[in-house]
Amino acid sequence: MFDFIKILIFGGVTVVNSSPVTLHDEPTVIALDQRLKAINCSASISVDVTEYVESRDYRDFVRQIESKFEKGCLKATLGSKDGDAVIFDVPSVAWGSPEDVSINLRAGSGLSSGSSFEVLTIESCLPLSSTTIKWYNYGKFSCEP
Repeated sequence: MFDFIKILIFGGVTVVNSSPVTLHDEPTVIALDQRLKAINCSASISVDVTEYVESRDYRDFVRQIESKFEKGCLKATLGSKDGDAVIFDVPSVAWGSPEDVSINLRAGSGLSSGSSFEVLTIESCLPLSSTTIKWYNYGKFSCEP
């Protein structure tokens, strides 16, 4: 119940980059304007990949995105001033419309409630031009597989 109340009060979506960024296979470091703090273990990072959508059919473009951005292609690391880091490398495709397609990255090694971050390092095996990165700070209560 307490997690649910925290999500209602503090949960939400934060745009991480104030202006669009270009991602490629070299790490891009983004100093965060505001600290990101995880409410629970299912907070995630979302990267806009709409430029790679070639079909308006949901099933087709999910297959396209999954084949182009295989696991490990897109990777983000959130770091703290204390040197703690969490790698977000478990992808899933998120669809709002054919003009709004993202890959959500979850922390494969686990994310502790209350973790706080000041720096984002992100890289992509495929170039992404003028992309937006978001922090989704809510989700399911249990992170058990």
